[in-house]
Amino acid sequence: MSRLILDMDHVSLILRGDERLKEQVNQHPEACTTVITIQEIFNGWIARINQAKPNDDFVELYTRFTMTIDYLKQTEVLNFDQAADHCFRSLLQQNRPLRKARL
Repeated sequence: MSRLILDMDHVSLILRGDERLKEQVNQHPEACTTVITIQEIFNGWIARINQAKPNDDFVELYTRFTMTIDYLKQTEVLNFDQAADHCFRSLLQQNRPLRKARL
């Protein structure tokens, strides 16, 4: 069975209201995301919230954060299991430029 796996860019566009992408995803009941994408999304929110200035709209900021959480609750999340780890390490061996600094 093939699956439609949404990455951070897909999820961000959906949350921003991209109707064309929403329609495409709705045609795939097997659509899911990964725990890595969840981490990337939450890292972005943590940075954004921590860097907010006193005059920023905190109601809007936390409302959008809550909408993100609500969307992710409805989405199947693929775990980073041993098979994924093996594939990941193999890709890093084959493509050294893929290595990136971790937060």
